[in-house]
Amino acid sequence: MIFNSPEHERLFTKELAKHEKKMVSRSFLAALFVLTANKKLQQRVSGHIEGGEIHWKSIVLRGIGVQEYALFKLAKDLCQNTGNIIISDLYDAEIFDDRTVRLVYAAIDIRRHGRTAVKNINRKKE
Repeated sequence: MIFNSPEHERLFTKELAKHEKKMVSRSFLAALFVLTANKKLQQRVSGHIEGGEIHWKSIVLRGIGVQEYALFKLAKDLCQNTGNIIISDLYDAEIFDDRTVRLVYAAIDIRRHGRTAVKNINRKKE
């Protein structure tokens, strides 16, 4: 399973369609994949994504949970090459459960291969 849930797949596909005609970076696609994995987080960021860019500084994180915060930082790392999340963070099952670790692997694949990885995700579910 690549998507966290059918809702994740729906949100990612919906957001991706908004940027289908634009030349977006692999890092943007990976961050978008992570940000749409959690509905609470996606609601926080939805108004801050436009033109193939994420306006990180304008996103208000106050009141979100630990997992949402970790996913936000992971998405930012994938997009901006920051170092907020480190490998040892992935060991912490309270922050990253097994499903979320698989999400991280898929996001890294998207970061490396871009739209090709996204197309492969769609093929794997068929």
